[in-house]
Amino acid sequence: MKVFPVVLIGTLLISSGAAVQLPTLNDVQLIKREIDILQMPNGALALLPPISVAAGGESLAISRDGTAVFYQVPSLNKNVIWRWDLRTRKANQAVTLGEGESLSFIEAGPLPGSAIICIFRQTNSGKVRMVYSVTNSVSSLGAIDEQSRVRFNSKKLEFFEWENTKTNGIDETKYRWVNSQGLAIRQGSIPTSASFDYDEQGNPFMTTWKRVGGKLSVFTFRVVPQGDFVGIPPDQIRREQESSYVTIASGKTRVGLRKDFNLSSQWVAYGERYRAAAPTALIQNLGSTQPSQTENKFTPTYALITSDGNRCELSEGQNAVVYESQGSLMIRPILNLNLVALNKLKNRLDKDEVMAAAKQAGTAIQMYTADYDDVFPDGTDFTDKLNPYMMDLSLLSRVNYIYGGGSISGDPSKTQLGYVVGSSGRALIFGDGHVEWQPNP
Repeated sequence: MKVFPVVLIGTLLISSGAAVQLPTLNDVQLIKREIDILQMPNGALALLPPISVAAGGESLAISRDGTAVFYQVPSLNKNVIWRWDLRTRKANQAVTLGEGESLSFIEAGPLPGSAIICIFRQTNSGKVRMVYSVTNSVSSLGAIDEQSRVRFNSKKLEFFEWENTKTNGIDETKYRWVNSQGLAIRQGSIPTSASFDYDEQGNPFMTTWKRVGGKLSVFTFRVVPQGDFVGIPPDQIRREQESSYVTIASGKTRVGLRKDFNLSSQWVAYGERYRAAAPTALIQNLGSTQPSQTENKFTPTYALITSDGNRCELSEGQNAVVYESQGSLMIRPILNLNLVALNKLKNRLDKDEVMAAAKQAGTAIQMYTADYDDVFPDGTDFTDKLNPYMMDLSLLSRVNYIYGGGSISGDPSKTQLGYVVGSSGRALIFGDGHVEWQPNP
């Protein structure tokens, strides 16, 4: 394994969020057909209306907190990696690949709005991979060998780099633990095959394995900056107790889809599961027949993301989903709502729908009176009289019309014609066509 010098090429910036905030229920003009709800035991997830990121964009990664999308626009310049910010709704060039450089991988970074970008670079000593952290600017985390594996910490800006080799026929693992300044916290070699990872709290651990006579032996160790590695039982690593989760399901894999659904539809699903310790997954990857310990606790609930999208990706923080649809890159923020916020959302959606129905009815009445010399309809055959003026005839069934008909002698803006009832109040329709909301007492 080659170790290369570290060059800091920028200062990592973290947005304070003081000037601009993420979307909230108060910031979004809610339309019922554009809001999808995933019911949870103590609230719900609200999938907000889609926001356009870039025409012709191809998603590379979405930040953990769902506030930044990293993408390319191949039709413009495939060497430019763009960063789009949900807070400002603006894009800037995050990284431009130079001559002899190509993208190795990009994944969500541990900081808000950040990503880790790894770039292949041709040097005099061979091809290496340069690792950068990107938010509003770029910071170098150093270089890793072309053949090395790497695992980033989801809690802090650090990573492990390692390579499994053989020396005189004996398995060996060379490793390097690197901090946010690109400096090695610890490095060395282990006389066995190994891999590195981080647990749910961001603490590093190492898993070693060896096959003897067809039997696989697996051992787990806590990695510390100095001294001997500390052996730990596998069941103390990365154990989740019935944790909630959100995942993406496509129309091709979702169980119980109606046959008339488009198979390219993308869904977001909520459920609960029990996830086993990480070493179990490692054993499975090495060919063990040990059964999976992952178990669905109940059937997830689903909400439609898009009926014609692809390359759908959910942020690790489960607060936004990015996808490509009809040649455009789109994002839909996801709000985690408690029961109070959920009821507030439902009431607001209901109010918007009721007010819209009342406004359409009020406009239809104004069109009717214009055709009949300012004479208002009475309650007799009210629906039949207004049908020619309505785009959605079903809305009239919700209108409670109380005016007796004829001309209005007083102020039309203060004369109530009728109302539409909602769950949290009613929308009042007045003679000049305007509507007012009257909440329940």
